[in-house]
Parts: sequence; C-alpha cells; structure tokens
Amino acid sequence: PGGAQRAAGEVRNKMPLAVPEPDLTPAQMIARAQALRAKVRADAPEAEERGFYSEELHREFEKAGFYRCLQPRKFGGYEFDVRTFFKTMIEISTGDPGIGWCLTLASGHALQIGTNFAEATQAKIFGPTGHFIAPYSPSGPSPDAECVAVPGGYRVKGKWRYCSGVPYSTHFMGFAPMKGAPTPGGPKTMMITVLVPRDQYVIVDEWHDRFGLRGSGSNSV
Repeated sequence: PGGAQRAAGEVRNKMPLAVPEPDLTPAQMIARAQALRAKVRADAPEAEERGFYSEELHREFEKAGFYRCLQPRKFGGYEFDVRTFFKTMIEISTGDPGIGWCLTLASGHALQIGTNFAEATQAKIFGPTGHFIAPYSPSGPSPDAECVAVPGGYRVKGKWRYCSGVPYSTHFMGFAPMKGAPTPGGPKTMMITVLVPRDQYVIVDEWHDRFGLRGSGSNSV
C-alpha cells in the first residue's frame, strides 16, 4: 500500500493543477485591482485597528487571483510577469498602503518557491489546490532560532519578527541557522530558508499597536 500511495503521488505531482481562470490576462488582473480600490479604502480604518485587512477583502483578493499572480502555471498559478504583479499591487496600495503592503508580501513569495525549489518540492508546497500564501522574514530571528536535522526531516524553532502578510498565510518562510552544517571556508553556521506549514507555527499579534502601516499584518511568528 505504501508503494502504491507513493506511485500515485508521483503521478499526481507530474500532472498540472487546474488554473481557476485559464484565459485571465495581465490587463484584466490589473483592472480588477483598480476596481477594488474603493473597497480597500473603505476597509482601511478597521484594518488599522485590526492589524490586517478583512476576511471579506481577503476573499475578494482570492477571487481576483492576486495570490496566484506569480505562481507557476503548472501548480495552479497564472505565472504573470513581475511588472504585472507590481502594477496590481500598486493599484491596491493606492487604496491603502498598509493593505497593499500586506497583500504584496503575502502573495509575492510564490516567486521564490517557483525559482529556487525542486519541482517535487513545489508540488508539495502548492498542494492539491494551488492555494499558497506566505510571508518571508529574512532577518530578525530570535537568538534561539535554529534548524536541526532529525530523523525524517528537520526541527525548526524560534521567533521571527515583521512577518508582513502573515494573517491569512498557508505557510511561513524565514531564515534560520542550520546547526551542525558549517560552510567550507565560511562561517561556522550556515543560514538557510525554512518553510513551515500553517499548523506548525503561531502568529503573535503584536504589530498594529506599535508603528505606522498598522494594517500590514506585520506580526511575529
């Protein structure tokens, strides 16, 4: 049974996921962002108090395809170019910079997954539906942050600050020192990127009562 499951998984990983709207164009995505500007502005005051945009606005962004803009088409995304992505994000940010920041950092890191991870790993990350949202905290881990190789995988622990875009995340991405893996001729500890599924981290609500851009969802993990 285990071999059959693995074989089925391998076949599934080779099959492209369905794109929600196969004929969607970059111009249409940008136009959708323009059309949502009034809703973004209306949500801005409560987003400042809440610390991130509303569930209703999140669903609008999801329906518009913003989270999938840079995602590989094979894994359910639109694979649009970076210019289209930033034009879309600018339109949302014109409505409110905090909300735009939150959406940009939540949806932009599919690019790193699609360009730096092996195809089989991408299939596992994007999953059976292609729904992927993740902040990326490249700096600011707590002093006890670490990644340690253990039987069957890795154990990651620590606290990461300024994780903009985390409120509706499916994963968390961040830097961590890889214990016991010195780089030849370099530092004793190698810094790596870790990616953690949503059920394995806690969002610490400590952002929106501190600084500006309070609706950017820049909480700690």
